[in-house]
Amino acid sequence: MAVNISQQPARIYSSRPCVLIALAFCGGIMLEKFSGLPLWAWPVMAGVVSSLAGLLRGRRWARVSLLFAICACAGAMALRSYVSLPADHVARFIGQEVQMQGRVVSDITSAPVAGRARTSFVLEAREIIVKGVRRQASGRVLVVIFRAAEVAPEDEVMLSGRIRAPSGFGASSGRLSYVDSLAGRKVLAAINVTRSAECRVLGRNTPRFWEAWARFCRNWLDGVLERYLSPGEAGLMKGLIYGERSDIPDHVKNIFLRTGTTHILAVSGLNVAMVALGIFFVLSLLPVPRLVRLVLAMAMTSWYAYVAGGSSPVVRAAVMSAVYMLSFTLEREQDGLNTLAVASLAILVVNPTQLFDIGFQLSFAGVLSLVLIVPLLGGLFPDSGRRLWNEYLGVSIAAFFGTAGIVLYYFGTVTPVSLLANIPAVPLVGVITALGALLFVAGGLAFLAAPVALVLKAALNLLVYSLYLFTLVPGGFFYIDPLPALCQVALYYAGLGCMVWLMKPQSRPAEISLEE
Repeated sequence: MAVNISQQPARIYSSRPCVLIALAFCGGIMLEKFSGLPLWAWPVMAGVVSSLAGLLRGRRWARVSLLFAICACAGAMALRSYVSLPADHVARFIGQEVQMQGRVVSDITSAPVAGRARTSFVLEAREIIVKGVRRQASGRVLVVIFRAAEVAPEDEVMLSGRIRAPSGFGASSGRLSYVDSLAGRKVLAAINVTRSAECRVLGRNTPRFWEAWARFCRNWLDGVLERYLSPGEAGLMKGLIYGERSDIPDHVKNIFLRTGTTHILAVSGLNVAMVALGIFFVLSLLPVPRLVRLVLAMAMTSWYAYVAGGSSPVVRAAVMSAVYMLSFTLEREQDGLNTLAVASLAILVVNPTQLFDIGFQLSFAGVLSLVLIVPLLGGLFPDSGRRLWNEYLGVSIAAFFGTAGIVLYYFGTVTPVSLLANIPAVPLVGVITALGALLFVAGGLAFLAAPVALVLKAALNLLVYSLYLFTLVPGGFFYIDPLPALCQVALYYAGLGCMVWLMKPQSRPAEISLEE
């Protein structure tokens, strides 16, 4: 007797459980953000789903629904907990003249505005004096001092001024809001310190060991770059190495914007992967077990992410790198979607508001497009040309379409020339990153660092000049006005998802013959 048995298709909840958990967690965050449901609604919903799952036990879809509901409630509660304010939070005193004591918890920004000195930093409040009454305070506040101030990170300071709500560009349109960016760092209030108002340092706090060491590493890296490169070249390297864009010349920023290659200025998987592989290669030269090499590589990669500022792209890349190395150690098959889901959960559990941050969205949309689209495009070409397609043109096209909707929604820009500009830019950035690592290693030895710096200078100028040539392409960059609505962007991604699904090769059912 011959019986044909069709192989069951793979299910997302069995083959990629982390994807389901991440989708549910993100869904809960979005519902909490936009639905306005009361706090008690979430546990009630979870209880109802749990009861139904209990009645229908044995059904796989019931168990999946229960898991989805629990993760969605966890996401909603995480956002509610993150944005809730305690009774002594400084944001509750907006509009009042106060004296405030606290600790400086950010770098100091000193830049002239309209020809006048201005100093700004973030303060972690400890005490506040309102109408002569001293009380405990909590929360972070953006301090803007309208004069030069001798303040350093970790200083204990006393200042006076009027607490106000943060303001900035894009706040009225709800896109690219500086207010939302501050809220993502739990900075929900600001205080202006006038030229005549009080601002004095009470004492110097000793920073935590890892914070002091991270600041030392960052200052040492800055010193090496500034010693061997020009100010413009050093500013560009800071953007490529750890995502610091403030020192990049404006005309260079404009070149990256017009060619759609601004993603290069954000620390990404390329930087993190090179750090991990470099450490692993050096350790492989020593008589060290493989497990020890991988653990040390993971630790150093995490440290690099911390020194680089802990932004969404670098955390995402560090988590994905760690998961990949862990799966390699455990000899498990590595899945791109599952790894990306783990990385998103690692960020959103700590800070759920990152879901609404443009950096987070661009980072994950770009990687997701690479995971889903590049294999489909590579299959259109014969084996002889598939590798070149995947590594260059395929990656460029996938990243362009994967991030086009987000870029259009926030900036209203379309850069078709980026399809070509990324082809030389990506390998050049790889070379520049490697040269930068060599420069840091040889930074203390001038006879070794000088020739490396010369080659690095040539590579940086070649990158900028090649991108400048692409800005001359007619129609390579244009604006769309008015900006598209959120529903239009959602329709774009829905259509893109349908195209990916239709292009995906369908696995034919396997036939198993059972004969007596």
